[in-house]
Amino acid sequence: LEVSVSFVITRDNWRESAPTAELAFALGARTFALSRFCPAGTARDAPHLLPTPTQVRQAGERARETCQRLGLSTAAAITVPRCVWADPTAPPLPTGVCSLMSDRATVTLGPDGSVRSCALSTRTVGNLRDTDWPTLADRLWRLELAPLRARLPDECQGCDHGHACRGGCRLAAGSLDALDPLAPGPWQEPSG
Repeated sequence: LEVSVSFVITRDNWRESAPTAELAFALGARTFALSRFCPAGTARDAPHLLPTPTQVRQAGERARETCQRLGLSTAAAITVPRCVWADPTAPPLPTGVCSLMSDRATVTLGPDGSVRSCALSTRTVGNLRDTDWPTLADRLWRLELAPLRARLPDECQGCDHGHACRGGCRLAAGSLDALDPLAPGPWQEPSG
């Protein structure tokens, strides 16, 4: 059984990424996956936990250094916009792209059969118990995926990496029209 440990970077714990990677290694994990707190879905009531871009960058860099030293593979469980990293062309973690934007979008199926575009979304497009998959897939495409892919946030226009990250996780900002709260990059820390 291969085990992966996932660490969710928050404003309160970002300094603990390297020690947590060491613990994961000591416990026999094969992969250390970094995620970042997203104030979406049920976490919308805790925006104070949202880390700054600098905190995410430093947590990722420290974890990567520790994992390289230990021979522990790393991954990003939730995409991090490239503009967060000191060198957007060589991020310390695989950045990937939001599943909603990838060539092979994944969807979230709730235990009750409800279908959502992703785990952070609170909007369902129907239920597999009473609606066939082709109908649900068509709704997902028309209502969320096609409109989302058709527009790039204004802030990302002209960015060399906009085509790759597409504005990051827009649901983390609370809307498909909004920019990922981490996307402004470390040189523009959010206020508060």
